[in-house]
Amino acid sequence: MMEVKTRRFGKEEYEDIKEKVSIKLRESEDINDFRIVKELPGKDSFGDLDVLVLPTAQESASLGRDKKYKKTLCDIIKELFEPGEIQRNGTVYSFNFCEFQIDFIRQGSAVQLEMGDFYFGYGDMGGLLGRMACAHGLKFGEAGLWCNLLLAGINESAKIDQTQPIGRVALCDNPRGVLDFLEMDYDRYLQGFETQDEIVEWIKTCKLFHREDFLGLNHRHRHRANTRPFYIKFLNSISIGMEDVGVAKGDATGEMRECIQAEAIAYFGQQGQVDRLLFKRGRQEAAKEKFTGAVFKELGLQHKDVGLAVRKFKERAGTHSKDLFEDWLLATPQETINAMVLEVAQECNEGLQS
Repeated sequence: MMEVKTRRFGKEEYEDIKEKVSIKLRESEDINDFRIVKELPGKDSFGDLDVLVLPTAQESASLGRDKKYKKTLCDIIKELFEPGEIQRNGTVYSFNFCEFQIDFIRQGSAVQLEMGDFYFGYGDMGGLLGRMACAHGLKFGEAGLWCNLLLAGINESAKIDQTQPIGRVALCDNPRGVLDFLEMDYDRYLQGFETQDEIVEWIKTCKLFHREDFLGLNHRHRHRANTRPFYIKFLNSISIGMEDVGVAKGDATGEMRECIQAEAIAYFGQQGQVDRLLFKRGRQEAAKEKFTGAVFKELGLQHKDVGLAVRKFKERAGTHSKDLFEDWLLATPQETINAMVLEVAQECNEGLQS
């Protein structure tokens, strides 16, 4: 918090504030559902309370205006908790209540709430699973499991190249489905954990777990490894100290051990998404074969004038919409396109000379 002072709470005070917040949320007509993020067992000091909230979608007529007024989460927080300060960072709303910091993480649907409840629970559990997923060409976060499809994800002989992903493929958005794929015991998760060691051992049952994947970490994971006790505990459990951890190469999350995108896509039955992405990419490539702005540079226009020429060309084609422009290019004979290019280039050159 920037303006209002808050303090750390012990276990008893923390449980008390959890109950107070829960009561207010349960009684509010503006909150459809919520989850208190599961804290690590054995923890006895707390700096904040993380709560996933799903506001009720409701609108009421605004006074003196024709437009509808939708109550925001900030409005709800002010009404329920009367904080001295609210700080917003994306979907996270931080505020003070009873000398303690509360962090509301806004959720967009019941499905997202369930997935977020799993991903954010038990400290860095979700982040550790996410690191393992990234090492195999997948992504895991509060939205579930997905992948940025690579050529290596559809062609086993292709080299892994993460610089030109084809598009995003959503794989699974519920915890049980994700854990089944990872060959982890969902029922064991539902039982809860009495110690942090139990969580560590359960995480290591993931079929994607390889100790080597934690020997190279990106900036975000290195920060966690340096500052988060549970992350450090996990690394220590696999005999890794910070002196062993190097700076990751590869994508933004670390090096990729192997690409199992094809396996995941088949497991979750998402080939339809892949086919649509490939069809879209094929259209784009076919359209680029017929026209790109580079042709105006070849006809003598300066780089700074190419943008104007492309806009004029699209005006003649009758659309600035990307999809409709692609439709026009694919349906128009190359001779017609070439003639229009010459006309636009001549018009631009004459305009610049005058």
